[in-house]
Amino acid sequence: MILPNSMEPTALIVDDVEGTLANYKRYITQIDPDRKDKEGISSFKVQTANSVESAKKWLTGFIAPNPPCDIVLLDMELPNSPDDQYETVTRGAPADEEENYRGFEVLRFIKDTGSARAVIVVSAHPTNTMLGVFRKGAFDFIRKPCVKEDLQGRVLFCWSRLLSMRSQQIFDARIGDLVPYAEKGLAHRFSTCFSSLVQTVAHSAEDIEKYMSERYGLDRRKDSQDYLFKCLKWEEDSVAKIQREWEALQSSVLPQEETSKVETVDALITDIHQSLRPCLIVKNVELDLSVEGAAKVLTFDDDVHAILKEIIVGALGTVHDLNKIKHTIHINISDADGQVRVKFTDQLKPISPEDAKRINRGSNIPPGGRFEREWGLSVVQHVAMRGGGRLEVEPQAQGNVVTYFVPAAI
Repeated sequence: MILPNSMEPTALIVDDVEGTLANYKRYITQIDPDRKDKEGISSFKVQTANSVESAKKWLTGFIAPNPPCDIVLLDMELPNSPDDQYETVTRGAPADEEENYRGFEVLRFIKDTGSARAVIVVSAHPTNTMLGVFRKGAFDFIRKPCVKEDLQGRVLFCWSRLLSMRSQQIFDARIGDLVPYAEKGLAHRFSTCFSSLVQTVAHSAEDIEKYMSERYGLDRRKDSQDYLFKCLKWEEDSVAKIQREWEALQSSVLPQEETSKVETVDALITDIHQSLRPCLIVKNVELDLSVEGAAKVLTFDDDVHAILKEIIVGALGTVHDLNKIKHTIHINISDADGQVRVKFTDQLKPISPEDAKRINRGSNIPPGGRFEREWGLSVVQHVAMRGGGRLEVEPQAQGNVVTYFVPAAI
């Protein structure tokens, strides 16, 4: 099953002339399907408003935590409410009086509330007004009267820029998202090594006491002032002190209680696909998901989400933007000996055999200047092992196979 990359951008057209609203709405909805498909658009959700008041009312529904409206086409000569008429007394006003145009109220509202991602001003205003709207945050300016092809081209270009910006934001956030998991994964790794060390010291202390008893007939309770017993006491106190210090350090890195939801792996993949669609469109990559048998529910869902997302994002990071060749990442989900196996097969840049071996055995890969894919996989390997799972990385002649064995709830 190919997961669809297409999206439905939202658009608001603000103009006080009903004929103009109808024309612009028709222009946008009638964009050639091939051009829309190229930009990852299934269809536009278009709304219209004929006044400042109606525009603000509609945009209020796009204030956080709701996602913002994608594109606003805004005329500057607007009435305050649908019952008013726009008075053209400000036409030709000098630059210091530009804000008398009520369209600036909508621009300010959008800037203050973050209710729209981009504004394209469509106006017959003079040059000084055009400069003013750019200063107030408009993305583009189209001078009236505009033809259908010009408006369609500007809207598609604006959407393409928005996609690229959102895609870059996702990649920029990659490191910030991974750092807490890197801390938890490395803390778990260090905890395992430290526990082995403590056990070794404790066994040594037991061996010393046994040796003193058997060799010299010393009794710890009667001969407590003996030098050997003092050494033993020092060893035990040191171990106890280190254990207390480690517990304090561990509590600052690993939360004492972690919440987990019950969710299937295919549902998680679908959720991740939704959040990564801008990247998939910009990189021209699609996800092909197949499920064999019953996909079991998961434990440690926050960690699982981070691992699955990093495997996909790390792969996407090896592809150039606006790639002309379509690539597919095949994701197969199946049961494997009480675990869920999520297998990613791509045709992207192969990981070196040396790095694959280091990842598979749980060794750290130091991050480079760009935090490459190998570093991300080495981080999530630690997180996977901490949660009772593991990764297997197998470089191919053309691409990679990354398999994640996920702990499954019974």
